[in-house]
Amino acid sequence: MLNDLARTRGYTLQIELTTQSFRLSGDEAALAERDEAIAAREASLARLPRIPARNILFPSPSIAAFRPALPMRGCRVRPATC
Repeated sequence: MLNDLARTRGYTLQIELTTQSFRLSGDEAALAERDEAIAAREASLARLPRIPARNILFPSPSIAAFRPALPMRGCRVRPATC
């Protein structure tokens, strides 16, 4: 899934760059390259599963449940009040 997300981002950047290239140069080959990137991005998006209903990294109802376990950073005076 992360690979497809990274590819989708890359294709999106390629689309933007080739569009700008066409605007500057007028070379229609840039449009063909852009169209290929659009097709590749759509294929990559189609491979992505639907976003899960709940967060798979923090399956508990709230991150507040993890608050005591998180390290306290930047607290110098009283950790209980940070």
